[in-house]
Amino acid sequence: MKNRIFFLLAFVFSFATSIVEALDAHVVMVRAVSVPDEWTPFQKTGGWDGAVKIKESEFAKYYEIVIWEGIKAIHLYAFTDYYNEYSNPNRDPNWDDWEYRETFLVEKVENIPDGGTPEENGARSLYLKNAIVGFVETIAEKHPLSEYSFTYNGHGAPGGATFELQISPQHTYDLFRSWKNLIGKNLAFVDMGGPCNKGGFSDLATFCPFTDYYIASDLPNGGYQDDNWTYEKYLATDIDTQWHTIFENSDSMLDALKKRIDLKRQSYLDAINNMTENKIEQANYLYSCPAFNTFNPLYLRQVEESFDPAGDRASIFSSLYFGEDGTSGALPENRNWDLRQSVVASGNQELIEALENVILYQADNRDFFEWEVNASGLATPNSLFRYGDAIDLDLNNGLPVPGGWPSPYNGITPDSSLGLASNNIGVFNTTDSTIYACLKVFTNGLESSANGISEFDIGLEVVSLSEATVQIIKYREFNANGASNENGESPHCSGKFETTTGVYTDIMQTGTSVLDTTWSLIDPASMILKLDGYKELTAN
Repeated sequence: MKNRIFFLLAFVFSFATSIVEALDAHVVMVRAVSVPDEWTPFQKTGGWDGAVKIKESEFAKYYEIVIWEGIKAIHLYAFTDYYNEYSNPNRDPNWDDWEYRETFLVEKVENIPDGGTPEENGARSLYLKNAIVGFVETIAEKHPLSEYSFTYNGHGAPGGATFELQISPQHTYDLFRSWKNLIGKNLAFVDMGGPCNKGGFSDLATFCPFTDYYIASDLPNGGYQDDNWTYEKYLATDIDTQWHTIFENSDSMLDALKKRIDLKRQSYLDAINNMTENKIEQANYLYSCPAFNTFNPLYLRQVEESFDPAGDRASIFSSLYFGEDGTSGALPENRNWDLRQSVVASGNQELIEALENVILYQADNRDFFEWEVNASGLATPNSLFRYGDAIDLDLNNGLPVPGGWPSPYNGITPDSSLGLASNNIGVFNTTDSTIYACLKVFTNGLESSANGISEFDIGLEVVSLSEATVQIIKYREFNANGASNENGESPHCSGKFETTTGVYTDIMQTGTSVLDTTWSLIDPASMILKLDGYKELTAN
């Protein structure tokens, strides 16, 4: 039994260091776009027809998610290379084009609610998030062994939101957390290198807990023209077209992503005269999410230590946060919030060194002309206020920082096929190698409390693999803010702690395995628990 327990803990914590390197797997490319009425009115044409040119190869397969504003629906497509995306080049009204495209429909969700007020935006955000989680579940069932990526083809804005601000930062965080749980591992990469200004702290804090690599820019993207455009040159640097060739000729995922960045550099070179004449600063960065996840808590700790609650944030970190009116207390003259400035000014060598590891590779046009903006690849945190306070990502309490938490309450929704009574179970978080669970307090079999609190969130870290022990390193009241899960339900607390025996029982998910566990409190002063046994649960 001891060997089985040792294997369990070793298995659980091996997830913390896994990252895709060898390109020996098929890659599922999920690409998304939003089609507003003013772009392609549904009533007049076949609508959006910009599917990627090469949809499938032995190395990768594209799925495309489209939000149709005209019919208030979101569709998931799986096109084949036989699909002619330019079947209506003159864009004349032609319903045959619509019907032809819909033959490639996999799923759709209709009746998307309208946005407007913060509450309406929040409801729309939740609706879209749940729809996409359903799409991902369908895709994951078809490709259980593939690697996964996500790309958004459209406009962007800083702050962690997606789909052109239609899905809130918190719901984006929840979406990618659900995605990771469905595939049992991180996404290989998230590519936000097309939308504008997605290379900020808030964006990386939203995506990096759930992906190995992240691509984006801290600047607006585009606004330039090729000096001598040809269709052949366009295809040669079109990233969606070239992914299949890149994967075929790369030894690792990192190698492939560097080649993707090199394509962006070539597109800059093709427009060097136009960029130089108009002074259009451009850059794309490849970020290491494990490195950012190390930098993140160090940075937030420095922010907390530098902030004087009695002052006016007039410190080296005074420009870290946008106020609700979009301004901050110490706006640099060039109107750009560059994170590196404040980090270097802090003099914190550990923080500076951690930041140096975040950007792995980059393409820019700094050698074309002297930039007028001060942008080094990572913008400072900012908040969004269009969804209501309940679903805006709180950087100080919503991330895995010392004393912090990865979500408003501990746990995830279990697979319904398990038939569990609880709609919420504990989960191992690979970002900070911590088990996040919750427990109800019982005394002599009856519900009880401690200091007036009956349910607690707890964070567990391994003390000894050989002895199968963990330690409660932090705790708080469970779901103190009354948050709901992705289904709009109040989450349950699956764990039970009996004060008279010191026995803690709980159901926890590690990767794709769900375990019914039993622990004993062996050191009350240090809050150390020993794993007594477990049972892996399977679908009914």
